[in-house]
Amino acid sequence: MKIKVYYPSGHSFLLSGKWEGPVYLGSNAIVIILDSDCVVPGNNLLKAGEVFIGDPRGVYIENNNKTVLFNPRHYMEGMDKVWIDWLNEHTEWPATLEL
Repeated sequence: MKIKVYYPSGHSFLLSGKWEGPVYLGSNAIVIILDSDCVVPGNNLLKAGEVFIGDPRGVYIENNNKTVLFNPRHYMEGMDKVWIDWLNEHTEWPATLEL
């Protein structure tokens, strides 16, 4: 699966892998198991087989059919306070995205 990632910082990038979705790893995170090498912001190379642990403020979209896999506004219940506080302070996110 090709997954387009949009971060509030303005960074967007494409990952290829198995969507595991939102999980709790001591804090909320998004998990994708990569099936090919991918470059993420900062020119960091992640190798196939590695696990991508993503920001729960991001928007994650299945790139081919444009299905929204994760929008943080739909998952606020049970989310860590730090992420809820950030989302409440930045009410424009992710509405500002033009997908």
